[in-house]
Amino acid sequence: MPLTLDALPFDALFNIAAWLFIEDFVHLGRTNKQLRSLLREETACRRAVETHTSHTKEALLAQKGVITYHRALQRVYSRREAFSTATPFSASVLAYGATFAYKQGVLCYLHDDNIRILHVHESARKEHIINIQSLLAQASQADVELQYGTVLLLNYSDNILIVLCESQFSDEEDWLLAINVKADTPLSKRVLVTQSLQTSARIFARHDKAYLYYGTHSGIGSHGHHEWIITGVPLNGLPDLCSETVQLENFVGSDIGLTVFFKIHDGFFYALSNQTSFEVEEIDWTSYYNCIRFPVDRPSPIFLQRQQIWRRNHVEGPINDSWADLGLYIDETTGKLMIIEARREWPGGGSTSQRTYYTEPVNFPDLPSPDKLALDTPTALASSSINSLTDSEFLFGLPMNDPLVGTITNENKPHYEPPHLRLDKYTHPDDDELSSTTPSFILAKTKVRAYNPSSTAFLDLVDDPLPPSLATKFRLRQRLRLRIGSRKRASPDYEDADSDGHRLLKHPKINPGTNEPIEGSEERFINRGLHMWPSDNAPPELFDILNPIPCASSEVTGIADERSLIYMTGTSSSPQRRAIVLINFDPAIRFPGLRKLSSDIKLSAYNPGSARDRVVGVELDSRLIGGEKCDEKDKKIVSRVNGSLAACKSWFWSEEALYLRLGKGVQIR
Repeated sequence: MPLTLDALPFDALFNIAAWLFIEDFVHLGRTNKQLRSLLREETACRRAVETHTSHTKEALLAQKGVITYHRALQRVYSRREAFSTATPFSASVLAYGATFAYKQGVLCYLHDDNIRILHVHESARKEHIINIQSLLAQASQADVELQYGTVLLLNYSDNILIVLCESQFSDEEDWLLAINVKADTPLSKRVLVTQSLQTSARIFARHDKAYLYYGTHSGIGSHGHHEWIITGVPLNGLPDLCSETVQLENFVGSDIGLTVFFKIHDGFFYALSNQTSFEVEEIDWTSYYNCIRFPVDRPSPIFLQRQQIWRRNHVEGPINDSWADLGLYIDETTGKLMIIEARREWPGGGSTSQRTYYTEPVNFPDLPSPDKLALDTPTALASSSINSLTDSEFLFGLPMNDPLVGTITNENKPHYEPPHLRLDKYTHPDDDELSSTTPSFILAKTKVRAYNPSSTAFLDLVDDPLPPSLATKFRLRQRLRLRIGSRKRASPDYEDADSDGHRLLKHPKINPGTNEPIEGSEERFINRGLHMWPSDNAPPELFDILNPIPCASSEVTGIADERSLIYMTGTSSSPQRRAIVLINFDPAIRFPGLRKLSSDIKLSAYNPGSARDRVVGVELDSRLIGGEKCDEKDKKIVSRVNGSLAACKSWFWSEEALYLRLGKGVQIR
């Protein structure tokens, strides 16, 4: 009688299951009741979670005892599968506003004169409200009165919101504010930083719970080109160890998200660029990522590390920079920092272009101890491996038998390095673009682009109007849909071409330099196909939620994380009344009041002139902002929202979330 998996001793099955990826672990538990019972055991689930998803939100909740490890495993699997197959759990219109920021599951948006903050991942029923005018009055110094013309939400992290208040006049300073939005914080301790700015050119902000760093593209290097100036500010009364300004010398690139990216991770500030030169190199062979980091508590040139990472060889084909995306993300399995870049290329210089997502690990050597660095001089450190970029020309010479080598002069600064082996797990091409049976969209119709590494899926929010044969009189109306392409790991064995019925096991490739196997080089992937959502025959009410403002075309901006997509859509004629829409792939995010999607649901489009929307719109907020007096009429309006008059006495308060008033959301499954 053959031995089956469910007949194995539990210890043997436990060790087998521990090495399975999350998807395989869940699928194995669904093969029969016996295996399902065995693999629901908490010890096995804990081993699987700690091995493959230890840096997820679900794993953290399991470690704290909030949920079981079995529940954590199921939630990770469900959200990844929902994202990969374009089968979200819910869709909602969360609010209307002028601009927004979304990070760590928290939505911050500007609604008239207020900043509203909603915890999306926690399915919060209430929002925190910050009145800007009253905030500035509170933050003003004795001899300086803060004024503003435009408010920008620069960053949110660890219950701290960074806001830029741009002046109405060119001769006045802009102001940077850091605000603690954690509940139950005394009002006097909410404003952490009030920083005047000499310039806000291309300003960005990144922070953790201890330090804030902001940068402007305002420095001038010795070569005459602009460079980034990075300034640190301590938060929460910490010692002022980060006041030194850092200029990122010879760090090329100015477009955040396209050519440069900045991030704080694990106590370090990271700066990433996919450019190598300020000037166009007519003769060049290789492109690199340039990465810089320094500890957030010691932003000194002594502690600054640089690294050059191979990116591509130009012989791979030209690049369409219009589709470029660049970022950094944290791997859910290892917790390591990874580069993510989207490139549309013409492979080999051919006539067909293809978009591909590339990932690459970032590995810096550990810094020497401060005591050791204190003994070294800056000159000695500048020539060490910590501070010096690798010069590929001296390491690898120039390509042999290339006729361009003979044309190089002293004015050229070429880079060359032999092509690297690209692992399949770090390369995800959009194969569906090359198929004649799947829809493709031009850049103007692709409103939002994102990549989810944990689901190995790319996401496009596209404008896909109805074809003329199906269109009504509203055929010019914008119709936003999701276009998601994903892949999954394939079996490590494959068919033997030389022998029918035989299969071979794919072995890892060998590194010729070390003669050691290359980790992950044996992994194979197969395409799961392209998914469009909603389908053409979906209820019209669902399209009304995804397109809440009827128009032929609109300005759309969006941000996606591993479990959701939030985007803002609206017209330039009504910049203060753009809709903020959530598409949710996480079964744990369940907003109250959502209705089941059915043909009986009737959802009206947003009308800024309707009485209902005025209650939660401009008229409501004008009575809640920082006033010291509230008449009887005002009290009734405030009471309708949160039953409290505390909003009349403070610049920070909480009230019922706007999505509960709007009632424009459906639970899809």
